[in-house]
Amino acid sequence: MKLRRLVYSLIVLTSLWTGQGGDAHAQADPEKLRLAAEDFDAGRRAYKLGDFARAATHFENAYRDAPSSQALRMAIRSRSEAEHHARAATLCVLALSLYAEDAETVGLARRVLEQRSPQLYKVTVECEPACTVLLDGRLVRDDAATRQVIFASEGKHTLVAGWSGKRSVSRDLEATPGGSTVLGFEAPPLAVEAPAVAPSGPVAEPVDVGGDSGKASPTLFWLGAGVTAVFGGITVWSGIDTLNNPGPDGVRAACVGRGTSCPEYQEGLDKQARTNYLLLGTGVGVASVAVIGLFFTDWGQDQDRKSSTALSFSPVADPVGGSVGMAASKRF
Repeated sequence: MKLRRLVYSLIVLTSLWTGQGGDAHAQADPEKLRLAAEDFDAGRRAYKLGDFARAATHFENAYRDAPSSQALRMAIRSRSEAEHHARAATLCVLALSLYAEDAETVGLARRVLEQRSPQLYKVTVECEPACTVLLDGRLVRDDAATRQVIFASEGKHTLVAGWSGKRSVSRDLEATPGGSTVLGFEAPPLAVEAPAVAPSGPVAEPVDVGGDSGKASPTLFWLGAGVTAVFGGITVWSGIDTLNNPGPDGVRAACVGRGTSCPEYQEGLDKQARTNYLLLGTGVGVASVAVIGLFFTDWGQDQDRKSSTALSFSPVADPVGGSVGMAASKRF
């Protein structure tokens, strides 16, 4: 049954859509026609169930994918039944501009406008060049246009005109029943990327931490050695603490006849495990530092730095005190 409704909707939409003109038919998109048929079918079912807001959304989606007078008429009827009068009136203006020779569409659009426009606020948007328009964050129509007529309900609203290049202009408006206004928008100029400017101050030379050999600097080795030494010191402390607090003698004295559940015995086990883990970590650290030092460190860098370091002296004068002396400086 669902497939039958879908096929029927597809046939109706296709027949109406192909009747819009040969150029449109030449650009037919089968996938969009299928999506439009699904939305049109869903809109019919929602309309029959009285869910007019959902029906309107489906019919507008169907019109977007495959524009037809029937889809637009059903969207207008659904918006009217849902009491979305401003949106219905806006769709009526679109229908009159696109289907002026369709008697059924023109009749419906004029009836809705005669009934609802006195309670609505009419906004005529003029753009240079063509723009898309959003009213309270909702896109009024999918395509850009130089002139659009929009209806708004009573109250405060925000209208945004948008162009390519993320350009937009926003206006706030206060809508009153039966009122109208004309808003003109001009697209802001496209942003021009500033050319890259070389820094005017001194530029720091890149730091070479690996040398020409591609190996690591000796600094990495000494850092690893330092960390490993710290772990070694902690391991030694942990071993001494395990032997003394409570220590084997203390455990034997405190746990006579109490078995392994004795607190002192459990404390000794915990400290022994701690020491073992620290010992293992220290061993891994020693091995890692040894491997880094033997295979991955460029020890020639230290010699290069020593040979490139020079101590020089130059005479300096103190113009205030009248003294003369020597200044020492290092060159790297």
